[in-house]
Amino acid sequence: MIAQNQINKQWLSQRRLMVYGVLGLVVVTLTMLMFFRLDGFATLRHDEGSYLHVAKNYALHGIYADSSSEGYRFTGPVVSTGPTVIVPIALLYKLFGVSMPLARAVIVIYGCGMIAALYWLGCVLSNARLAVVATGLALLSPGLDFFYYSRHVLGEVPGLFFILTGLALWLYRDRHSTWSLVGVGVLMGLASITKNQYAVFVLPSLGLAWIVDRVWHRQRDWRYGLIPIVIAGLIYLVWTYYVLFLLGANMRNPQQDLEELRSAGQSGFLVLHAQTLGDNLYRITGDKVYGGLFVAALIYGFTLSYHRDKDSQTWCTLWIFLVTSAGFYVVSVGWDRFAVPAITFSAFFVAHLLYRLTDGYHFDWSALRQSVLDTRELRQRELVYLVVMSFGVVAVVLPLFRTVSNTMAAGDRIPYQVADYIANNVPQDALIETWEMELGVISDHTFHYPPQVIESYSNVDFRSGPTGKELYDFRDYVDPEYVIVGPFGKMTGIYTPERLANYQLVRSIGTYDIYRRLGYE
Repeated sequence: MIAQNQINKQWLSQRRLMVYGVLGLVVVTLTMLMFFRLDGFATLRHDEGSYLHVAKNYALHGIYADSSSEGYRFTGPVVSTGPTVIVPIALLYKLFGVSMPLARAVIVIYGCGMIAALYWLGCVLSNARLAVVATGLALLSPGLDFFYYSRHVLGEVPGLFFILTGLALWLYRDRHSTWSLVGVGVLMGLASITKNQYAVFVLPSLGLAWIVDRVWHRQRDWRYGLIPIVIAGLIYLVWTYYVLFLLGANMRNPQQDLEELRSAGQSGFLVLHAQTLGDNLYRITGDKVYGGLFVAALIYGFTLSYHRDKDSQTWCTLWIFLVTSAGFYVVSVGWDRFAVPAITFSAFFVAHLLYRLTDGYHFDWSALRQSVLDTRELRQRELVYLVVMSFGVVAVVLPLFRTVSNTMAAGDRIPYQVADYIANNVPQDALIETWEMELGVISDHTFHYPPQVIESYSNVDFRSGPTGKELYDFRDYVDPEYVIVGPFGKMTGIYTPERLANYQLVRSIGTYDIYRRLGYE
């Protein structure tokens, strides 16, 4: 008996050490994937540069706005990404100077918070095992590309941190105090202003979840949904009104701003175009999203939500967020990052489906080995094990290898090389025309950028009417000494050979071409 107890203690000790070892490996891997080479991976590009441009202006000049050589601009990135991203970065810029690793560290911290929120929500929905699996699936899904967005200064990961935390807080109690419901509303409101497009599905989802509970499940009292939707809506409306009408009121053209916002709205979502709808549906249901299980997750989520009990009401709330976010993506312009919320929410349903298929993630390895070696026919249980293990390779092992290899790669430092060339070869008083917003962050020269409305007309190539390329000729705005045509300028095609006829190519650095006006030395 004593000997058996000693054996049990040794086994428990070995198991504990193994668990600690695995946890340590996970922590080290996550730390490397989140923090290693923040200045190199991912490559600095136009969208990230536009948000950092606002943070730089706010830090150096105290003006919460984008800017160009002619002055400040109060649409575009000022509207689409909120102060929850811009202000912390601006504060770091103010204290320590403009730095890409510092700016991206803010998003990494949000990413760490999102991981914790994923795990917490999984525990609220079911248990720690499901939480671990759901978190792992979400982090490693190629469709989500978490370790890209958790480094890039965009609103996707910060916004999801607020949504997931709000959902976990909303769902983990049967009865809420008024203040906890206010907290849910604040978190959802912050999500809506962190990424402006998130408001399109977050606010309706809150209302729908409340209505469905009142009509069908009847598990919560009337305050449960009303308080969060009112608080979240107020936060979004107050901030939006401030940005559109009060921010920099004495330095803006209201009519021009409204036109830019209208065009931006048309280019961002509700793009009811048959080819785009088909492409979006294929992308979100394809093999990059949990091995093609997105549709299964959607259907399975409905079966979890149908019954009139507390568990169904809890899963139904998340399912509503999944459906509305997926619907928003399908009818949108189809940028990959618009699919991030739906892919994240679906991870919990995929994890629960796998949980049911494997009796709580329990695998009878000896039975599987016996069936493979000793019989020609596999039982249903062993077949399920094989399918789940194959899914694990596709959904976990291969994405992890891809993520680690991408992070360890040298990275594209070409924008920094362009900034070095500008610093060493372009006079400080020279005006540079470009559409590469990232250069305005890592260089202190004077740049002129196309108006924000031109980007709206360039984002959607199937919209009716003129395109950005047809509407914008930089010669109508400025007479720059230099023109730099990089990835975004080439993609939109606004710098045509005819418009550059008076310019000479002086240097090409990677995908960036640097032109100097003829006769200017």
